[in-house]
Amino acid sequence: ELCKYKSQLDVFQVDAQLAIGPVFARHLGHRMYRGEYYYMQSDAHVTFTREWDVDVISQQESTKNEMAVLSTYLTDITGSIDANGNSRRDTRPIMCNTDYEDGQNNRYL
Repeated sequence: ELCKYKSQLDVFQVDAQLAIGPVFARHLGHRMYRGEYYYMQSDAHVTFTREWDVDVISQQESTKNEMAVLSTYLTDITGSIDANGNSRRDTRPIMCNTDYEDGQNNRYL
């Protein structure tokens, strides 16, 4: 079997002719939430590294805040993953000179 955890995944497929964009797709994904302890949403073009789930759960638990939201701007895959599927990076992309709300002086978001 391709995925031994398939029974734990929820998949909602939409015919390409009926798809109306990524924002609506994310809305549909959000509507599938049913109180799971962990909830994650990603786009189809995301490539996961080995033990990504252990890493993300560790990051979430390190916040010591069950309401914390982890978010990221994904890095380029080129040169980021070794032949064994492990990440070669220990940094994250930083969005510089970004202003989301007037009056906020956040250097890095």
